[in-house]
Amino acid sequence: MADIAESVAVLLSAAQRPDASILSRVMYEQVVTFCWVAIKPDERLRRWTHAFEAQQRIVAREAREYGMTLLTDEEIEEAAGMKKIDLKTMAIEANDYWIGRIPGFGTAGNDSQERNILSIRGLYLGTFRADSRLIHATPESIGGSVSRGKWARQHVVGRSVNEMANFAPTILPPFVLAIEVHHRLFSWPDVDAARRVNADLAGELSEIGEV
Repeated sequence: MADIAESVAVLLSAAQRPDASILSRVMYEQVVTFCWVAIKPDERLRRWTHAFEAQQRIVAREAREYGMTLLTDEEIEEAAGMKKIDLKTMAIEANDYWIGRIPGFGTAGNDSQERNILSIRGLYLGTFRADSRLIHATPESIGGSVSRGKWARQHVVGRSVNEMANFAPTILPPFVLAIEVHHRLFSWPDVDAARRVNADLAGELSEIGEV
């Protein structure tokens, strides 16, 4: 996660915001998985491994259509009872568990916190879903590089660089939440420093929004 955050910083410094957003989505998946596994590590590490093996079973069956053998019949059969894990379900379970246990996740029973777009649950929509348009090459994915002219003609205008190009409004919140969980488990790293960075960024984004 730290490597991804560093890469995002490099991309933002080069005004490559769409690429930074794509990595933010990758970061979100890492954060959700980590926070979900951390609820009950011994049990959930096994479930996480089984989910991967269930996915590999599907890939192995498809690979056979191209004459490739990735898993033996025995390995495919062994993975038959294993199930994939839905990321949204993991996000909800992580959110519900850590709320009330870690300040950064909000307070248990506080409905407004559960609707906070910067919560683990909220970022499923705010980051994972929103940035999927870039991942999957939807028409919106080229919105920053073209303008719609007369008679709906598209004109290439090059990369658009806006006033928020050097900020990462969706990368820091999930990263800080992961640090919060890691700090609770291992008393490291300095969670207060991470919270200060997150708060400073939120303040700067708020100021920009008021301009």
